[in-house]
Amino acid sequence: MKIVTHTLSAVQKATAYTDCLDKGKYHDLWKYMDRDCIYSKGDQVMHGAMSICNAYEANVRQLQNELEDFYWDCSTLTHIEDRIFLIHLTDHLSHQGKKYVHRSTLRIIFNEADLICAIEHIDEPEEMRDLEKFLQRTGML
Repeated sequence: MKIVTHTLSAVQKATAYTDCLDKGKYHDLWKYMDRDCIYSKGDQVMHGAMSICNAYEANVRQLQNELEDFYWDCSTLTHIEDRIFLIHLTDHLSHQGKKYVHRSTLRIIFNEADLICAIEHIDEPEEMRDLEKFLQRTGML
């Protein structure tokens, strides 16, 4: 008997990871992540796939509870190097009759086992200034 194992490539896993983000399936994300994956956003660093998955879900729940409306568009994925991808995110926030569209990027890096070993959240300074203005206008900051 010949046993054939099928493993997903980094491209397929990056696509599946992005799809899970878009569909809010945060507890399926770990399947594509190294157990010891590191997530960074500025000075903040988080360790461990399950911690990252739980943080995604908690962050979305918090935004949904605090804002009148919060949703995101389908993300776009860009393959920039052999094991490095960018996920472009677009969030729509609405509060007190004011609307704001926030864009950010996740840089995901795969290890040799084709698992995500690092995620870097990238916010452009102009986007952060605009987000801060929105939060001030709505009394959230």
